[in-house]
Amino acid sequence: MERLISMNIFKFEFKYLYKQIIIWTISLSSIFIIFSAMFPAYHDNKDAVAQMFATYPPEVLKALGIDINIIFSFNGFYSFILTYILLLAVIMSLYLSISVFAREKKNKTSDFLLVKPISRQKIFLTKLAASGLSLIIINLLYLMISLTMFDFLNGINKNDFILIFSSLFIVEIIFFAMGIFLSIMLPKIKNIGNITTGVGFIFFIIGMVAGILDQEWLNYLTPFKYFDSSYILKHHALDSKYIILSIVIISYLLSFSYISYLKRDIDQVS
Repeated sequence: MERLISMNIFKFEFKYLYKQIIIWTISLSSIFIIFSAMFPAYHDNKDAVAQMFATYPPEVLKALGIDINIIFSFNGFYSFILTYILLLAVIMSLYLSISVFAREKKNKTSDFLLVKPISRQKIFLTKLAASGLSLIIINLLYLMISLTMFDFLNGINKNDFILIFSSLFIVEIIFFAMGIFLSIMLPKIKNIGNITTGVGFIFFIIGMVAGILDQEWLNYLTPFKYFDSSYILKHHALDSKYIILSIVIISYLLSFSYISYLKRDIDQVS
């Protein structure tokens, strides 16, 4: 009986997220395709573009994620637009997890779900599986579409590109776990869109401030600054200390959320 209920919950959640998978895949891929299509013209006029960037203060260039030394290679150009792709991806990750884990709290139907003959452990893990699978599918589709664009571009280092994509996915997982944490810990959730957008922009702004002030300790405050594309293109690897930090944060958020979900009373999750 418990397995059947768990499967029904998974089907219900995944069916709900099916449209989200399509919407977010199209959104992320569209941004990438549009900017990629602009790159040849951007590269052919690099002298004029370089002169334009020379008029910008260095602090502004850092805040915008522009490194003049690599911006005219495609991977360098991608590292620039990644800042804005990442913002959308972060909002997406938060939305996927919050919309699944906070649905009963938002609709005040937690008692209906929690009194069913299924353990809270199973409910939590089933919701995690459905929302997590959706996140993976979106990223796989986005990666496939992105790699297809390489057929139209020359001189691209695919290994570096995949590393940059990997950094994007790691940051997504951090905010995905954060969304679960917020879903369980916030006493009330009325508008999921406001929460996801607000949280995403707060960390984005902190990232911009960290870039302007050029203080490394500020980078630890926002996952937006964990993986610097310039570092990846230079060393052909991800920064190991931020990989470890990401694992610690994800593990803590998921573990704390799991324990809290098991212990909270029905009136606390409603």
